[in-house]
Amino acid sequence: MIDVHRASLYGNDQPDRWLMQTVLQHSSSHPAREAAAAWVDAYDAALALGAAVSRTQVLADAAYRATATMSGLPTGDWRHQ
Repeated sequence: MIDVHRASLYGNDQPDRWLMQTVLQHSSSHPAREAAAAWVDAYDAALALGAAVSRTQVLADAAYRATATMSGLPTGDWRHQ
């Protein structure tokens, strides 16, 4: 019998954080890097304070939207664009 188990491709189960960290490190767009940094900082701070992962994503998304709006980046909230 073969033992099959779920293994994360990147060593963690936080694909949103991995994606934003990648944008932060590799994007050529300064506004995109700023928005990604806001997301990562908010996410990490919320986790450090003991927030549940679902709550950390809400807080990180709000930080991203605020920074992206100031930079003119899309926020994914099509009602306000």
